[in-house]
Amino acid sequence: MTNFKIIFDDHNAQEFLIQKSAINWTIARPVGLNENETLGKLDITYDHKLRPCRMSRKLLAKFFIDNLYTETYNRKMPMLAEK
Repeated sequence: MTNFKIIFDDHNAQEFLIQKSAINWTIARPVGLNENETLGKLDITYDHKLRPCRMSRKLLAKFFIDNLYTETYNRKMPMLAEK
């Protein structure tokens, strides 16, 4: 038996609380992260159909830094991958 049900229940509960809050939030959903040094092109979708299913931690960090002071992804949950 695994703890995945408990983990996903907690994950869903925290997302529900964040979505119902009055704050500006972005829930980034990166695919499998890797340690690649070379940055590819960011692929953003909302339909859960990203290919390939990987991205570098550096590109994820760049996404957060580039969007820290924008409203582009306020109250959204983009899925992120690297082409």
